[in-house]
Amino acid sequence: MKNYKSFFIILFIQVLCSLSFAQNVALVIIDMQPEFVLRNPHHGLLGNLEKLGRVLERQIELIRIAKKNGIPILLIEYNSAGNTLDELRDEIGNYEKATLFTKYQNGMFSNVRNVGHAIRGFLKKEGVTDLVIAGANGGKCVKCSINGALNSGYRVWADSNAIIDLNYEAYVLPYKYHLEEFRLNIDAFNQAEGGEIFDTLLSEEGSEFLSNRGFGAEIYVEEPSAHACGALLRRHVLEPFQRFFSW
Repeated sequence: MKNYKSFFIILFIQVLCSLSFAQNVALVIIDMQPEFVLRNPHHGLLGNLEKLGRVLERQIELIRIAKKNGIPILLIEYNSAGNTLDELRDEIGNYEKATLFTKYQNGMFSNVRNVGHAIRGFLKKEGVTDLVIAGANGGKCVKCSINGALNSGYRVWADSNAIIDLNYEAYVLPYKYHLEEFRLNIDAFNQAEGGEIFDTLLSEEGSEFLSNRGFGAEIYVEEPSAHACGALLRRHVLEPFQRFFSW
């Protein structure tokens, strides 16, 4: 199964070069802001600087693919944490399909100040069904945003080499998830194990897989609460666990 998922995410990135699917994909870059880099007292360690450089290179690569193929880019910033890092903003430049959203809680789909509504509305207008996710921090804001995306009906493609966690003495890169971390629609979650773009030709099987239209804002069924991640954990892990042992 891991090889299957890895194959399709590599194939998916290649599909970004196909105009027939470009309008269904958006690139999301979450919280790549100086506050989250500089607050860690170990940010100046050589290994951490190297990892930060690698994740920025990977994100810049994704930005270039998106710009080349007219794919929307969503820059997600946490309120009062500074602007997205210069390296990324310079690469995006004046790209007309790049849009900035400011959030006030961990997840980008939180509806504090209607941010989640605004993002879902934007994605619906653009006809987006699939989100390529990059950013920081893997175990906090990115994870909550993935949960919110799955809960909102989107198919998620997490690039482990474009996701970093800056909250540890040694930064975590690549950042890899386990399926049990996500409580809804886990079949819509995909993760790159390799992280490199290979010269993989688009196969007929891959084309059929990616043209599946069973995703997007139109199937959104549940409003994420301000504490969506905690609610999902209680609802899908703790409560079933308690019911099982009280039976």
